[in-house]
Parts: sequence; structure tokens; C-alpha cells
Amino acid sequence: ASIGPRGAQGLPLTPGRSIAVDPQSVTYGTPLWLVSHGPTQSLQRLVVAQDTGSAIVGAVRVDYFAGTGEAAGQLAGRLRQTLRLWVLWPR
Repeated sequence: ASIGPRGAQGLPLTPGRSIAVDPQSVTYGTPLWLVSHGPTQSLQRLVVAQDTGSAIVGAVRVDYFAGTGEAAGQLAGRLRQTLRLWVLWPR
């Protein structure tokens, strides 16, 4: 797996596994289960909160890091769909 640019957490982003979150709602490093059955792509996977962005506000708003390169950029530009998130907390 290729490693992406560093996110706001200070660690390299992993394509398909890193998401950007609102750090006031979700702490960096938090593992989450993401489910999204949208028109662009169906996703059901473990992701980690590792980045943020100015447009990401609230608990259920994320940006999915698809990777680098032309194909990933095109996917990211089209990927606007509803999702569900579950924060994974240890017992």
C-alpha cells in the first residue's frame, strides 16, 4: 500500500483507510466503522481519523482519503454521498 501525505495528526495518510474529521467531534487516531452505499462507491470498512479540513464540521461529516494520483482525485471529486459512522471504543 502506498503512503500518502501527512495529515493533521502528523502521520502519513493511508489510501482507503484515512479520513478527515472535525477534531472537536472526533479525536485524531480514533478508529471508526464507515458504511456508505452511495451512487459513486459502496464503502464498508475500518477507517482512522487522521486529518481535518475547513469544510468538515460536525460528528458525521468526513472526507475520505482515496489516495494520490489522477484516478484518486477524480473519485474524490465525485464522492459526495450519505454515510453512517460508528466510533470503536474499547470495553
